[in-house]
Amino acid sequence: MSFTLNFGPEVEKAARADPASFTEHVRRRLRRFLKAEFGRTVDYWFGVDISDEGRPHLHGGITVSGNEAEALGRALARAGGKWGSVRGVKHQAHVGDRLDDDWASYATKKITRSRQEVFGSMLSVTDSIRRAAKDAFERERKLVLSVTKEENISHY
Repeated sequence: MSFTLNFGPEVEKAARADPASFTEHVRRRLRRFLKAEFGRTVDYWFGVDISDEGRPHLHGGITVSGNEAEALGRALARAGGKWGSVRGVKHQAHVGDRLDDDWASYATKKITRSRQEVFGSMLSVTDSIRRAAKDAFERERKLVLSVTKEENISHY
């Protein structure tokens, strides 16, 4: 599932002040609240985005099923902290089913600007997703190399 998460002022302040990094602070917090809500480790990835007003927030993907969307919304809202927006709490966390290449591009569209606003890496990926991505890359790489090698041999 896709998600967007806005932070309450206290969480944002603590994340900006964390010597490990903004992203590391948010990663630990998100992991803790997801584990508390679901009773298991939940894999996810996210990019830190910065609004035009300079407010950091997350866009990402998470490995829960559609029937767990409500629980995911609760966990995200708790991870985001007390929301102080006049727009209302319903705008703090948004959960959807948009996990495609366009979503990944959208989630990382302002990485350069984000780096100027907050300290540290602007991306976070759980280890299992990182391993799966590496395995997929290696499979595709081998396939491309084998096809390239066959084509080169057939041209002689």
